[in-house]
Amino acid sequence: MTFGVEIETAGPENPTEVLALALGGEVVRPMEPQPPLIISRFGTWASVPDDSIERTEAHPCGREFVSPVFRHTPEDIAKVGAVVAALGSSGFTATGANCGLHVHVGVGDRARDPELILAALALSYEWSRVIHLLLRDRRLASAFCEAHNAWFLSSFAGFYSGRLPPTYQRVMRRLIGEDPRKVGPTSDKLELPRNFGVNLTALAIHGTIEYRFFEGTLDPALVAAYVELCVRFTALVLESRPRLRAQRKPTVASMEALLDLLGVTAESRAVLLTDEVRAHARGLATHTPIATLRLDLSLLDEESRRLARRALALAGRAPWLA
Repeated sequence: MTFGVEIETAGPENPTEVLALALGGEVVRPMEPQPPLIISRFGTWASVPDDSIERTEAHPCGREFVSPVFRHTPEDIAKVGAVVAALGSSGFTATGANCGLHVHVGVGDRARDPELILAALALSYEWSRVIHLLLRDRRLASAFCEAHNAWFLSSFAGFYSGRLPPTYQRVMRRLIGEDPRKVGPTSDKLELPRNFGVNLTALAIHGTIEYRFFEGTLDPALVAAYVELCVRFTALVLESRPRLRAQRKPTVASMEALLDLLGVTAESRAVLLTDEVRAHARGLATHTPIATLRLDLSLLDEESRRLARRALALAGRAPWLA
């Protein structure tokens, strides 16, 4: 299975040259607006300026380093780890505001398969809250990686019930809000809805599922664990039928169930399900849930009211589903 990573960092002046030197590579500058490339034995990485990243006097340059397409093999994971380690040893940081790590996983020739999109959306709805918990909820409130909720899924209820025959055009239009025939590799991703933990808009642009849950990190072991989690989740999507299930509660048992379901290796499991994560989850159980915001269904037309009631019934009105 193929994957790629986008590593958001703040770093020193001349960040492209600094990383190229650390990797023993060279910088190639294509014609604008293409970003500079770093070519080394670890692959060809793009160095993309990112003004949204918080900068400081010590780290004056915001950069997103975008990997080439890799395969999920020990050799390619080692290449990613080497680049992450080089960033960490060369004056970069990934702990500033707005720094994240994004993982793309390819789905081959099924990027335009409506059943895959619906299966991915259903599994995202079921498990996103648990994935956030694995990350100690550090990005749960972030506008850049929201969980798919019952209200969002209500517009897809007809596809899951069988009332509406799913086609790529219909399903993707509801997902992105415009004609998917106008969306492709040259589209401006910033103009499309993509800020979900599981970003399915990437299917229309890159033929990938993008995972945006993760805080920025320059820990090679953590990056490898995140990549494995995403690759295995995508494998589950590929083998699943579209079926809506209730969203899982954020508990230690749910995290263990997810890692068991995905078959995550013992090495990655130890990195992900730490004592700190378990303690955070147990702490949630001692807090009184915040009341769910009630929807005024009278503002909706009859069909929308029916779909909303169905979605809320599925959600069970649990506070983490609102």
